[in-house]
Amino acid sequence: MPTLMLDPGALATRLTLEQAVDAPDGEGGATRSWSVAASLWGKVELVSAIGRELAGQAGQVVTHRIYLRAGRDIALGMRLVKLERMFEIKAMYDPDESGRYVVCLCEETVP
Repeated sequence: MPTLMLDPGALATRLTLEQAVDAPDGEGGATRSWSVAASLWGKVELVSAIGRELAGQAGQVVTHRIYLRAGRDIALGMRLVKLERMFEIKAMYDPDESGRYVVCLCEETVP
């Protein structure tokens, strides 16, 4: 597999890694909040944008590929936040199996 040649200076977008925290709501359910797990630098790359109707309202789903340095405890179900934008991590992989980077395939739902 070819080595990914990524300029470290391309990781210029400040992101916050958040993990879900579920707390009982007292009625048998749970209330979800988000806790900051780490602050890191990455590269956000647009992959696609697809229009769709959700609950009777028009919207779109925008997918991104986000490059990060490896070594953080990143897991599916976490999200990356850039200012007011939220990217839910749907899949992750090591692009060249070198252990240097991780690529997160993320979905951003835009109302």
